[in-house]
Amino acid sequence: GRTGISTANGLSPEFVSLATRPSGIEIRRYPSFLVAEVKAESEKEGQEADQEMRASAFKVLAKYIGVMGSPENEAGGAISMTAPVLMDRQPESQKISMTSPVISTPGEATGTMSFIMPSKYKSLADLPKPKNDRVQLKEVPAMTVLCMTWYGRVRDGGVSKLKELVELALKDAVLKQLVKPQPEDNKWRLAGYTPPFTLPPWQKQEVHVVLPDVSEDEVKGLLEKETKDSAPAEQSQPPAAVSET
Repeated sequence: GRTGISTANGLSPEFVSLATRPSGIEIRRYPSFLVAEVKAESEKEGQEADQEMRASAFKVLAKYIGVMGSPENEAGGAISMTAPVLMDRQPESQKISMTSPVISTPGEATGTMSFIMPSKYKSLADLPKPKNDRVQLKEVPAMTVLCMTWYGRVRDGGVSKLKELVELALKDAVLKQLVKPQPEDNKWRLAGYTPPFTLPPWQKQEVHVVLPDVSEDEVKGLLEKETKDSAPAEQSQPPAAVSET
């Protein structure tokens, strides 16, 4: 069945939890949802680039929904804040090869921050039009993700948790089959569930490896096959002895 993440305001997109592997990696299936997103750039590297991009993009999106003063949208109405806030990092230098999990961050970094829109908005036409051209509205298609959760600051664990997830996935017979072998086929993002002023031990973070071409049926088929293959073979019973009279 569908599940979700508990947040302070209770607004979080539903998803289907397909399985949690022994490593702690969860396989989720998200239905399509609407987002407001802002692309950000930084000439810095590593953690400094992440911090600069998050701060810049968050400010623009917060103004769009009305967190910081009057909403900067043509309807003039505030939009409820949801969780998680998504941060996609996909510079050319950071594509991930699942067969060789090495992550580098040279050169200019780019990323996209997204606020997930409340479920009451059923289509893009329902969303208030932003006044700032940097804010783009889009529909994110249904997707399968591999998810790892941790508590702490993003800068203390984002990329390291991503590496950990990738390395564990490579050792998992099912997860290894779900990941595309070419680096350009793999996408990752960070998902933050708590406000930035929350003390680090209570800051809930997730790292997602997104598998846009993997269907729910494909995952279920692999899990069923694993269960069948691991089941002990049935012992054939010897024929019953015939008694002589």
